[in-house]
Amino acid sequence: MLQWPPPFTIKQSARAKHLQLQISERKGLEVIVPRRYRHTDIEALLNSKRTWIEKHAAIIHDANVPVEIALPKEISLRGLEEVWQVRYEPCVLRGRGKPVKLLLRPQQQISIYGYVDNKDACQKLLLQWLASMAERYLIPWLDRLSEQTELGYKDVIIRGQRTRWGSCSSEKVINLNYKLLFLPPEHVVNTLLHELCHTVYMNHSAQFWQLLARFDANWQYFRNNRKDLSTYVPAWVEADEITAEHLPQAII
Repeated sequence: MLQWPPPFTIKQSARAKHLQLQISERKGLEVIVPRRYRHTDIEALLNSKRTWIEKHAAIIHDANVPVEIALPKEISLRGLEEVWQVRYEPCVLRGRGKPVKLLLRPQQQISIYGYVDNKDACQKLLLQWLASMAERYLIPWLDRLSEQTELGYKDVIIRGQRTRWGSCSSEKVINLNYKLLFLPPEHVVNTLLHELCHTVYMNHSAQFWQLLARFDANWQYFRNNRKDLSTYVPAWVEADEITAEHLPQAII
């Protein structure tokens, strides 16, 4: 369990207007502070962001001991208001490399069968399933909003970016992160509208925000809370090392 309060370093920034947090394997937890700040503010910030800190500390590899994250028994796709159960069924499959396969069953159940001790292969199958779900639901969702706003786009690509929920190129090609499926629906809508508005303004100018405000009355709330959205994404999605030690338990 993570020590609390966790060890951290303080980094002063002339550009910072507010206290900010950064965490990495090399530097650990850093608190970015403006020129004038109170030490009591740091304690309050750490407590308010405890979930975020503990999650990201869990998926960062220690310098000597890699962090292992359990595969899920349950996957909650908040954007679709769906909960999927995952079963791991060991059996022998023909083929080289001790293969595993994924099968969708009725009532939102997923079966992964074969050499299920290959946790990396199981994780890869689940990520591929997430990408297929994103193509199935996010693209039509984007199409509906495009029609409603009369903001067209050329193409859409589904990816699993580490840091971006979405992006839009100058050719009006929109990239969407399949991790959007883990966010509440209102955040998904805001992200899709955000990228559609970039088909008109390839920046975050005042004109861009005015356009977004035409379609999303709560745009400013979502703008101020985008950094906290990563807490919705379960650790196994981004983990580099997977274990089945706690397989009987749901981790979401």
